Amino acid sequence: MTRSPTLSGADQRFQSLPDEKPPLVPLPPELSFVRSRRSGGQVWLAGHGPNLRKRPPEFDFIGKIGGELTEEQGYAAARLVGLNLLVSLRAELNSLDYVDSILQVVGAINSAKDYYRQSYVLNGCTDLMVEVFEGAGRPARMAFGAGELPFNMAIEASMIVSVRS
Repeated sequence: MTRSPTLSGADQRFQSLPDEKPPLVPLPPELSFVRSRRSGGQVWLAGHGPNLRKRPPEFDFIGKIGGELTEEQGYAAARLVGLNLLVSLRAELNSLDYVDSILQVVGAINSAKDYYRQSYVLNGCTDLMVEVFEGAGRPARMAFGAGELPFNMAIEASMIVSVRS
């Protein structure tokens, strides 16, 4: 028997966003990790970068926030990371209406020396989660500055989600 998602409206809110949605990019089979892992009522999403038109190892936002990139560009990069997380989550679940709540978001911000507003940058991702999931989109979270990130991407974030079966 196939179960239907609960009609929470999250999937419709996601599809109605004015943002361009990034495509789901297949992971090369030689990688030793997966995009998402489902266990019981949770989905764990691997670190995602800011991809829209470029494909790893290139990213749409590269460089350090507070250096080559402004704080506003960092916020936009974090929102794009959030969109990538939601595209991956939707591919795992077939509908975002299965989401019960966003449990946690952890974001590493590629930061210039003396830059300390990483939390503001990660708001780009978590504000998006609230837009899509309303109160259920408010996660526990952690934002931290990183001296370097893979391929010089501006931000990388992972997410843990509670889902209905």
